Amino acid sequence: MPITKNRPPDLSRLNRLLQKVLSEFGHETFMKALHSSGITVDDSTPSNCEITYRDAVDYFLTCPTFLALSASSKRTYLSEVKSLSSFTYAHLGADPQLIEASTSTLLLEYISRSTNPNTKAKKCAFLRTFFSAISRRFNLKLLDDLKPLLKMKWRKDDLQKGFSKIQLAEMLSLSQMSRDGHRNSTIIWTFLGTGLRLNELLHLQIGDIAEDTQTVYIIPKGDDETKVPRKITKLALTLLQDYISFKYSYLRETLPAETYKNLYIFSNNLGRNPLSSRTIQFMVKSLVNQAKSIPEHQKEWFSPHSFRHSFAIYGLESGIDIYTLSKLLGHKSIGSTIVYLNLFDHQLKTAIEQHPFAKSEYKTIQERLGTHHEHNTDI
Repeated sequence: MPITKNRPPDLSRLNRLLQKVLSEFGHETFMKALHSSGITVDDSTPSNCEITYRDAVDYFLTCPTFLALSASSKRTYLSEVKSLSSFTYAHLGADPQLIEASTSTLLLEYISRSTNPNTKAKKCAFLRTFFSAISRRFNLKLLDDLKPLLKMKWRKDDLQKGFSKIQLAEMLSLSQMSRDGHRNSTIIWTFLGTGLRLNELLHLQIGDIAEDTQTVYIIPKGDDETKVPRKITKLALTLLQDYISFKYSYLRETLPAETYKNLYIFSNNLGRNPLSSRTIQFMVKSLVNQAKSIPEHQKEWFSPHSFRHSFAIYGLESGIDIYTLSKLLGHKSIGSTIVYLNLFDHQLKTAIEQHPFAKSEYKTIQERLGTHHEHNTDI
């Protein structure tokens, strides 16, 4: 009789399966299914004073809310957990109670360390998710108490901030003069020709390009496996193919076809792995800092995502309707696209004031109305 070794449980595979189930059916249905199957879940709740901050973190990283996140969102939340934990332990010691770690005073100090309003808003969004999950598990009212603090809004002037056409022209020129000029300018044109998010662009592979239909196949936000089609402009497609030919033509002759198709287009190791997001973030930051057309006080507003905003804004300007633009951007809801209308409307108001008819007689009319108003007041 053959001897078989007990294999350790494949927890990562189990977590992936749980994530899919939770994404499809939701937490409530999942829990009902567990109970109907006779599987009991320990719902006993320790008292407030017994719950440590570490208990809360351990639960959050295994709870349905976290498991249902996409891989990229999990990485973001893990980074936020690490940042929050480092701050908490530095201020409260190695094993603080949850009630100590969730005071408004401490969390306000943590949030206030960030100077960028959008970074603060992202941290608040994470904290809302974190304390919401913890409150449900331990039957607490933490979120109710913290809602006023964590209800930070994004600064309107920082939302959907796209580059001006002059700024884009300068950045493209600067990118071509950089050490990796061919790659960097191709990255920018690919952003501008597709409206892709950073993570979507990073994971583009040679086999994802369909020239005949002007399509690139990408892994969208919130999905880790299924690729979906997105359109690309002829200009961006031509430049992208030129870069692929320049960088990988000799590999096409030596590698099996399937291996060649799986090479990442933007890579530092001949296509085996994609560039890191930090590489592109640093590249964009460097170009923004060099660009003289971008005022110093605005430089912190821009990131790789600003190219996506530019794609949307100038798409609206050129006459693309909001529903078509939503499909081009890969938005799941039209509501996500409508926010660009607000910024576009602001641009239209600014543009209309540049019209000569808006300026020529304005001062004269204003003076006339002012005089008329004073005359009526005297009466």
